[in-house]
Amino acid sequence: MKARFDCVVRAGTLLDGSSAPARTADVAVKNGLVAESYKADINVIDASALRVRKPEVVFDLPGGGRRLEQCADGYVATMVGGETTYLDGEATGALPGHLLSL
Repeated sequence: MKARFDCVVRAGTLLDGSSAPARTADVAVKNGLVAESYKADINVIDASALRVRKPEVVFDLPGGGRRLEQCADGYVATMVGGETTYLDGEATGALPGHLLSL
């Protein structure tokens, strides 16, 4: 299933969507706007460096349990609710959000 965006800006040119002014960046806006003081989860990606690494077994579950972890290169930053959680592939220590339990 393809992602559907309200507008897409590539290299400063609005390609599709609303009549919002173009910015000099690659931006995809979904379900509304991205603006200062708005809460949003955003990934900033360097498309030319984007690649998936081989999966690795890690033993970080309770009781020494194992799981597969697969990382990727090319993610410049990840922001959750206005806080930067990853920068250049490294965790910043910020943990915004809430634990959901069923």
